[in-house]
Amino acid sequence: MINKFVKATLSAATVAAICTTTIAVAQEEQQGSTSYSESDITFTVDDQVQLTGLSDIDLGTYSATDTGEVTGGDTFCVYVNGADDFTITASNTANDASDFTLDEEGDGTDQIQYTVRVANGDVATAAATAALGYDSASGNLTGSNQRNCGGSDNTAVEISVDEQEMREATTGDYAGTLQLLVTPS
Repeated sequence: MINKFVKATLSAATVAAICTTTIAVAQEEQQGSTSYSESDITFTVDDQVQLTGLSDIDLGTYSATDTGEVTGGDTFCVYVNGADDFTITASNTANDASDFTLDEEGDGTDQIQYTVRVANGDVATAAATAALGYDSASGNLTGSNQRNCGGSDNTAVEISVDEQEMREATTGDYAGTLQLLVTPS
């Protein structure tokens, strides 16, 4: 029987690499007319997400003869490798970073609160879901396993402003930036 021993001198860099890398040692059989060896192979796929196709949402103009809430929305693509689940956390960049608000342009002293809803599907589907809390994650949604969703959107956001908010608002233009954070779940 032949035994093989391997001697090695390890530098500090090699020791550091060994501490963070899994090394599989091949098992070898004895020398002869045939030989057998095996090697363990490992591979890791990290989470991958991409949100594409989200456009600006223009809620239009609310005039004296209008009634009811104002709504708007958009569809977009969320790619998640393996078509795994994800959540969306919504926030905004308005002056009051604890509610979804549109700030009056100019002096910014008045604000209009709005509601955010998200869902897989179209804007009508999103409108039928529960509103998101500010900076709180949605329930699980399903991602597409194709970047850019193969040319069609798989997720929607719906924005709504209650009529009372507009009736109490000062005349002017209001704007804000909605931020959507996609997180694999």
